[in-house]
Amino acid sequence: MARVEPRDPDTDQTAEIEAFHRLARLLDVQFGLPFTPFRFGLDGLIGLVPGIGDAVTGAMGLYALTLAHRLNLPLGARLKMIFNIALDVAIGAIPLVGDLFDFAFKSHIRNSKIIDRHLERRQRLRD
Repeated sequence: MARVEPRDPDTDQTAEIEAFHRLARLLDVQFGLPFTPFRFGLDGLIGLVPGIGDAVTGAMGLYALTLAHRLNLPLGARLKMIFNIALDVAIGAIPLVGDLFDFAFKSHIRNSKIIDRHLERRQRLRD
């Protein structure tokens, strides 16, 4: 019978955090307009689809909350993340104005930074 090696939870969390960072970049800043500093991602593009675009990217934003829960981030951090997702979905649903907002408001990157800040703070307290 093959021996199963125990999984390292820190390695698993690191991989999941890195996967979320990649998703956040894809959704918010993956693409750029040539000769400008303007960056955008799939969130803005998918948000152009009436009715379902913002719901889809909002659902993707819930992945950040799941990760925050697994990392045991404080309630305040999770509430900020919920606010970012809710604002992105609510304003993004407004025709035209919401589409422009989706390209400018980077909720996934914001949530990525919230996670990073709390993990860095936690690490400093351990050291």
